[in-house]
Amino acid sequence: MSQIQIINSTDYYDKWSAEEFDLYSKSKKNYLEAIDRLILKKIPIGKTIIDVGSGSGTRIKKLSGKLQPKKLLCVDSSDEMVKKCQKDQLSVIKYDISSGQVECHDKFDFVSCLWNVLGHVDSSEGRTLAIKYMFDSLKPGGRLIIDVNNRYNIKNYGLRSVLRNIYSDKFGLSKGDFDLKLSGNSSMITKVHVFTKKEIIRLLEKIGFKIEEVKYFNYSTGEEEKNSWSGQITIIAQKP
Repeated sequence: MSQIQIINSTDYYDKWSAEEFDLYSKSKKNYLEAIDRLILKKIPIGKTIIDVGSGSGTRIKKLSGKLQPKKLLCVDSSDEMVKKCQKDQLSVIKYDISSGQVECHDKFDFVSCLWNVLGHVDSSEGRTLAIKYMFDSLKPGGRLIIDVNNRYNIKNYGLRSVLRNIYSDKFGLSKGDFDLKLSGNSSMITKVHVFTKKEIIRLLEKIGFKIEEVKYFNYSTGEEEKNSWSGQITIIAQKP
């Protein structure tokens, strides 16, 4: 039996090629396109955008073709993904948003942090620092669009799993993390955090964000759901 090796998110994506990442993205096409349609409604043409956790850059490049941002900056901690962004002539920096180090760049009108990027930060302290980085990257009045996986999403994870998560949360038995296996290598995993609505809102407000909208989207169909029991969580928040 192979020994399980736990690696951090950066190493995980360095080992996963940009082409594999784009192929996996296609398996969640309905959901991702639903979030993209929301972004196109919420971000006016010609604004400045910083995309945190850009991955291969394929998604934000497609969005930018319609948004025509005055300036677009991609941020990722993976060498492999940064190289792909550079290949596509995207302005990109290699940076760990949970490091707490100061990264000097312009302030932006919008921050996008998409597809549970925040869940790949492997500690509560790191997630706080990551949100602070996004907050500090915005101009006053700027907005954040973020979506995260919801551990109380019955339609995606099933009633039994959600009840188990609720029980674990109530009695402090779980931190909301699960193991994500590397594609093609079952012995190599990274830890991924899955949020509750209360948790992500509390984190955003702790840093200073004002919550404007909370929406839920079905992870399979992309349809907007009425409550947090049925979809992943998308939040639009403003820096006062």
